[in-house]
This record gives sequence, structure tokens and C-alpha cells, in this order.
Amino acid sequence: MYYKLILVYCFFFSRFDILFSFELPEEIFRYKKNKYEHYLNPDWEKNTSFSPSYNDSAITMDLDKYIVDIGLLQNNHGSCLYTYGQFLHHSGFYTNLHSRVVSNPNLFGNFSGKIQNRERLNFNAGEINISTIGYVNNIFFMEWKRGREEWGAGKDIQLVFNKNANAYDYFNFGLDIGKVRFRFLHGQLDSDSSSINRYIVGKGLEWTNKKSILFSVTETVIYSGDNRTVDYAYLNPVSSHLEIELNERAGVLGTDAGNAIWTISVDWKLKSRFRISANILIDELVLDKSQRKNNKNSSLGLSTKLEFLSSFNNYVKNSFNVALITIGIPTYRHENGMNNFINRGKPIGNNLGSDFYELSMGTNTIFLNKILLNTALGVIESGDNNIISSPYTPYPPESYYSNQFPSGARKKRSFFRLSLDYLYRNNFSLFLDSEISTSSSKKKSVFDINFGFNYYLNFKKNVY
Repeated sequence: MYYKLILVYCFFFSRFDILFSFELPEEIFRYKKNKYEHYLNPDWEKNTSFSPSYNDSAITMDLDKYIVDIGLLQNNHGSCLYTYGQFLHHSGFYTNLHSRVVSNPNLFGNFSGKIQNRERLNFNAGEINISTIGYVNNIFFMEWKRGREEWGAGKDIQLVFNKNANAYDYFNFGLDIGKVRFRFLHGQLDSDSSSINRYIVGKGLEWTNKKSILFSVTETVIYSGDNRTVDYAYLNPVSSHLEIELNERAGVLGTDAGNAIWTISVDWKLKSRFRISANILIDELVLDKSQRKNNKNSSLGLSTKLEFLSSFNNYVKNSFNVALITIGIPTYRHENGMNNFINRGKPIGNNLGSDFYELSMGTNTIFLNKILLNTALGVIESGDNNIISSPYTPYPPESYYSNQFPSGARKKRSFFRLSLDYLYRNNFSLFLDSEISTSSSKKKSVFDINFGFNYYLNFKKNVY
């Protein structure tokens, strides 16, 4: 009798919409187009700082259908053969899967597959990039997933989770109740040791008026230990890392057993054409007088973007933006390097790492719903202690007392980027990514170009 009540409950509540989206692979043109449209003119009913819903705006039209894409991406650096499939049942159960094999692992920034000793048809590495099974209704969703999150306000200025991170496996849960949203995840990360286990926990609370503004706060924790199992204290969705650590409720005691960061995000539409997005990251906040007397600095991060929508019609959709990102020297690091915000050697937070600042201006444009154009002009300055250069090294104690930012021998680079995607046919697109940069250590400019095509076959079939 109880299972019948559960089925009736699921069937009834899945009649309604929830803020929910599949994570789509970056090879598919509609992913990029939906992302452009979302940031050019977001639907504030669905706008969120938790993995924005641009991922698949057409999901509600694909109920009870299998959708499968099989494609080949080819550029001047290598090849990628990929498959993507998704299915959403009217009862609310869903699944999706994205796999890819490549001839060059550097073809994608978020590819984490290992190079194999043998090649097959010129392909030498492969991975499951995205895989999900879950359930959704009008109040909540829950899923077991391999993929990545993207938390924070604004386009490409996230500080805690970013789309370029390597994939990880995690349980994901969300509530959507009126103007309030809640997210919780718990997953497992990589390790550079056979005995050290690493885990990640994310919690977030968001409020929005669904018209012009949203505000969110998050806590993200990485904890690890020698043969450490899942810690039940961190499975509590409404617990706090500080309370767990200070009251010694964790499975491993001590301040070196876990590392937490907190973020505050705001997304605000001013009138109809201006939008301000900002994120503040707190790794360690120096409040004690004794620490301030010793000139100890806080470990922080900040990102902000001002977007101006110049046109939005059936022919041209265009915006201009100015952005600033700055992340402190010891940010994302911990006294135990296994608790650094790293997965498979790459940052989980901002993809540029730490100990840097970036100032840029750019444009996002859609022509005739077939051409996507992105440009960016800016400068990046990075220091010696960027977490990218030594991913699992603990923070240097002196980094909290440094008066120089970025630290050490700074590297400054000016750049201009241009990205172009053209949908020639429904299943065939051309792309071009280029960058010209000038480094403070080199007199000559460096020009990098990546161009190619993406061809795929799409299959849809009704279940009933």
C-alpha cells in the first residue's frame, strides 16, 4: 500500500514545473546559445546562482522522449567522438549520459581522462563526462551525478564552483519553495595517494524576488584523511563546518581535517538594460586584535561584472560588459594540502586559480540565432603562489602577512580573445577560438588559434 501512495505522490507533484536543468556538454550548439541568451536577457523567474537553468531551456518539451546525439568534433589540435543522451519521464524520473573519446586530452579544459598506452582509431583517452540519474517534482529534486556545478552570480566570474573544473561524483539535492531555494551536495574527489580519501560538501541558500534581484550565501567544505570514510556530521544539510570543527563532532579531530570557504552572491537588474553581478569569497577572515596587530591579512576573493544590454530582437542580441576578479594569495589552500580546492590537479573554484587579478571588458552577441560571437580585452597579473602551479601544496605561512599582491615575481599578461560559432545546419556547426597575448616577460606577442567543425546526428523517439 505504501509504494502506491509514493507513486501517487510522485505523479501528482510532477505535474508542475521546478527550477531544474540538465547539464549539457559544451560540444552542443544549443548549450552555448542558451547560455548566451540567459545572460543577455535572463528569465528572472528562473534565474539562479545555482547551476543556472540555461543548460536546457527546452526540457519541458521533451517529456517521455529519448534524445540521443552522436557527434564528431574536429579541430586543428585533435578529434573528439562523443555521445549524449537524455530521458525525462512524465513521473519526474530522469537520466542523462555524456561520454567522449579524444585524440588529444588538451582538447577540452575540463577533460580529466587518462592517456592510455594503446590508441584505437587515433583516440588515446576517454571518459564519462556527465552521468545523472534522479527525480524531480515541483518542490525538490535529488540526483546521483557525475559532472560539475556552477555556483555564483554572473557569467564566467564564479568563485566556488566553475564549469571548467574536472568532473567529480556527488549526490545533489535541491528545494525550490516560492522565493527561497536551497542546495546541498556531497561528493568524492580525487587523491594523489592510495590511502587518502577526499570529499566535498556544498550548501547554499538563495532568495529572489523573481523580478530583478537575487541574493545567496554558500558554504563549501573539503575534508580528507587517511582511509577516512564519509563523515556523517557533514551529511547534515543544515550543519556548519565551524560548529562541527570547534565542537569536535567530525570523524577526524583537529583543524587540519577540513577546509571551508563561504561566498555571498548578488545578481541585480537595474531598469531594463543594466545588470550587476558580484561574488565575495571568504576563506579566512581576520577579526582577532592580536592577529591584526601582527599585520595578518584575511584570505578573500572578489568578482564583479557590469553588463549593458544594447539590443535584443529577432536579428541581433548584444551586450557589453566590464569585469573584475581578484583572489588572495592563500585562498583555496589549507594547512593540509589534501584539503585544497583542487580536483585532478585543476581548480574547483575559479579556473584561473588564486594569487591573481583580472580586469577585462567584452561583448556577447547572437546574430540571427545562428552566429555566436564573444570578445574580451583585458589584463591578468598572477603571483608565485598561484594554486595552479602547486595544486596540493599547503599555503605558505608568510602568505598571510605579505604586503605584496600578487606575490613574488609577478607575471602580467595582456590579451584579446575572440570566439565565434556558426550554425551552418541544424546538426553541423563551425567554430573559431583565438587569442593574442603579450607577456611582461616576453617582448613578442603570442597568437593562438583553434578552429574546426562539429557534426552530430540527433535521434528522438517517443516512449509511448
